[in-house]
Amino acid sequence: MAEQIPFWNVSRASGIIAYLLLWLSVVWGLLITNKMSQSFGALAVVDLHEFVSLLGLAFALVHVAVLLGVRYIQYTPLQIVVPFTSWNYEPFWVGLGQIAFYLLIPVTFSFYVRRWIGYNAWRWIHYGSFITYSLVTVHSLLAGTDTKTLAMFLMYAATGAVVFFLTLYRVFTMAGTRTA
Repeated sequence: MAEQIPFWNVSRASGIIAYLLLWLSVVWGLLITNKMSQSFGALAVVDLHEFVSLLGLAFALVHVAVLLGVRYIQYTPLQIVVPFTSWNYEPFWVGLGQIAFYLLIPVTFSFYVRRWIGYNAWRWIHYGSFITYSLVTVHSLLAGTDTKTLAMFLMYAATGAVVFFLTLYRVFTMAGTRTA
């Protein structure tokens, strides 16, 4: 069991880091669309948004891959890849995390195909970030073993509140500009 602890800790830590990077990416994206980031310089903010998204995807991949080394859960490669097949631990909540990971891939890489698919298609793909963030949050809350700690629960509550309020701000400011 002791030799499994490093794998488990790396998976937990990389999952938390991936969550925070995804949150930061969503926040930066909302700040860009809400025009709140203009004082930082448009290109710097967009580049940071793109970089944080890629880094979040990389940490999510580490979170998943390292689970293969945790013998007391005994995930198989098939269970790692196919959603809702991880009967060893919380299959539904883990499956939501797997779906979120698969949705995160096109959202993240849409940066690189925007000029070929057009702005409207890119924008619709990017709306998937809201679904992805929601699924990752639910996955983290209900499958995460650290959620039971007050600090982690408060982190999820605070990050979720920030995204919720920035999204509301965006919706209401967009509605105001369309009617004006």
